[in-house]
Amino acid sequence: MRKGFSFKGIHSNSMGVSVKTRSRPILPETKRVTFEPSAGDGTLDLSAYNSRGRVLYSERQFDIDVHAAAESVTELQYKLTRLASWLSGSGELIFDDLPAVIWKASRSALIDYAPERAGKQAILSVSFFAEPFSYAPFTAFGGIPIGTRIPIGARVPIGLPATLVHQMSSAGTIDIFNIGTAPTRPVITINDPFGTYTVTVGGVSIEASMLNSAEAGALVIDCENYNVYAVNSADTVLYSGMFPGLAAGENTIEISSNTSWSTSRTVSVDYLPRFLYGWEV
Repeated sequence: MRKGFSFKGIHSNSMGVSVKTRSRPILPETKRVTFEPSAGDGTLDLSAYNSRGRVLYSERQFDIDVHAAAESVTELQYKLTRLASWLSGSGELIFDDLPAVIWKASRSALIDYAPERAGKQAILSVSFFAEPFSYAPFTAFGGIPIGTRIPIGARVPIGLPATLVHQMSSAGTIDIFNIGTAPTRPVITINDPFGTYTVTVGGVSIEASMLNSAEAGALVIDCENYNVYAVNSADTVLYSGMFPGLAAGENTIEISSNTSWSTSRTVSVDYLPRFLYGWEV
C-alpha cells in the first residue's frame, strides 16, 4: 500500500520520498498470562486478573519502506542525512489513509539500506513502535475542532461536552460515556472542594486530600498525566491509590467525601478518545 505519513509534524512528501507500508497490525498483541492446571483440561487465561481488571496490551510495530532517489551519489547521501534527522526520536505519527487518529510512536530500531542504481537510490526499512491505541486530535470536553479530518460517513458525536458536566448536591455517582473503542484516562475536576474525596471508576479508586482546601477553586485528578493538584491555590494535595481509567462506552464514576456538602458542586470529566485502530464512535 503506497500512502504517505506525517511524523513529528513533517510529511513524507516534503522529504522527497515515496512510501510503502509493509505491515500495520489492526490490533495490538495482548499481554497474555496463562496457567496450565496439572489436574484440569486446557489452559486458564489470567490476563485480566490484574489491578486494572482488564486485559493489557503491548506496543505495536509498523513497518514501512521509504524509497529515496537522487541525481547523484552525493545528493542521495545528503537526502539520507535529512531522513536520519527526521526519523530519529519520537513524536506523533499520522497515516494519510487514517487521518482522524494519531499514534504516539518512536523509531528505535536500526534503519538499514542497500544502495541501488549506482548509489543514486535507496530503500530504507523503517519500523515505528507505537502505543497500543491511537487517539483523537482533540479532547472530549473541547469538542471536535473545525477542520478535523474525520472520514466521510464516520459517526460524529453531537453535544458531547454537555454530557461531561454534572451538578452534585451530595456524594453519589455520575455516568460518563467514552466515545472511543479503547480504554482511556480521564481528567476529573471538582469545584469548590473541601475535605477528602474518593473517586472510583471500574473498581479502581484514588483518594485525594487538601491540606487547606478552603483556598482552592477546584481539585483536579489528572489520570492522563498521573497528577493531582489544586486550582488557584498553592495548597499541597495528598493522594493515594491508583489512577482509574474509563472503559469504552458507558462508565459510572462514584464520588464520595468525608464531609457533608453544604452547596452543590460541579464535577466535570474530560478525556482523550482512544481507538483500537481507526476512527470509530
